[in-house]
Amino acid sequence: MNLLLGVALVLGLMIMIHEWGHFIVARLFGVRVDVFSIGFGPRLFGWKRGATDYRISALPFGGYVRMAGQDLSEVDSNDVAPTGAPDELMSKPRWQRALISFAGPAVNLIFPILLLTGLFVAVGLPYSSFYDLPVQVVALPTGQASPLQVGDKLLSINGVRNPTWEQAQKALKQAAPGDKLKLEVENAGQTRTVEVPLTASTTLDRILGYLPRPPILDEVAPGTPAERAGLKEGDQILAVDGQKIEYWERESHEA
Repeated sequence: MNLLLGVALVLGLMIMIHEWGHFIVARLFGVRVDVFSIGFGPRLFGWKRGATDYRISALPFGGYVRMAGQDLSEVDSNDVAPTGAPDELMSKPRWQRALISFAGPAVNLIFPILLLTGLFVAVGLPYSSFYDLPVQVVALPTGQASPLQVGDKLLSINGVRNPTWEQAQKALKQAAPGDKLKLEVENAGQTRTVEVPLTASTTLDRILGYLPRPPILDEVAPGTPAERAGLKEGDQILAVDGQKIEYWERESHEA
């Protein structure tokens, strides 16, 4: 039900924006608009402002803008209708009628760009605070040779002290194939220095293990003990059996 409601809302918004594109350009060129409708079929409700009847119709899968004189089809070589009031669609030059026709699809293309730009300006790009965590090896790929060990804490990478995951990624991006990453690590009170040669296929997880992922539930399967316990999608796991966890890989390794 929630999915159907979401689809209906998104579809309705797209239709409204599309028809608004036709409407606004038609009004810009002085074309009288008799009806602006979201949906087809019988009129359910709406209001009238000026010459335009704004309405919601019974069948929501569509919409239309009915402009004065748009059904006239006979035009002469001078690009104007031989009869009709000046505020009718077919009384306008062809280039204006073409712009009115293209305005709907154009607005559908422009609106998402403006919306995303506004969101980025207001909210910013998505960013996980887990990339600010100190770098510690919590798990390594199975069968993957690595100079590091589970439990190693990264003290420096190429001279950058106490790097975060984001800084470690930046150091890797700045290096070129054939270079070596100089790592200083600490484990169980012992400090050692490791040099890692880089190739074109080297990635951070090949060196340091899996990147941290926050312990947030992507989904909760129906009928499972998790659902019966009241867990929901989006819940963040703070501790398991009284033991605090910061990311999935650490819990998987310690389990």
